[in-house]
Amino acid sequence: MESNFAVEKKIRTMRKKRILHIVAIALVMGGVITAASSMLKNNDNTIVVTIKGNIKNVTFNGQRQSSIGYTFKASSDSYTADDFVCYATDSVSAVNTGTYPMRISSNDFCNVNPNYKDVVFVVEDGCLQISDDSAEE
Repeated sequence: MESNFAVEKKIRTMRKKRILHIVAIALVMGGVITAASSMLKNNDNTIVVTIKGNIKNVTFNGQRQSSIGYTFKASSDSYTADDFVCYATDSVSAVNTGTYPMRISSNDFCNVNPNYKDVVFVVEDGCLQISDDSAEE
């Protein structure tokens, strides 16, 4: 996961290149959004791809359980799932109670379509949350 510092450094670089005019951006730390609203003005054909890792809440059953995959939304309808790749494992599995992050970040995604020169990935990590059903008693 990217630190706030790493994201802020990317923002400064983007501003210098005048790729994006950023009003605010969603920063993700440990799967929790620390600044939820973002407005990105699309300049110079920049594509903004928002990736959200799936979150699965389950009750402990003694068996291995998993949360798999992510959803995405691009600022252009012409940009599809075939235009980028994910180099990380987009899943997490566990047996015991607790919260287990997927650990996906913007560094794990890469544009592979040469027709799009400027692509920015904003990623919200997914997780698996296993709760203890005895807590309800």
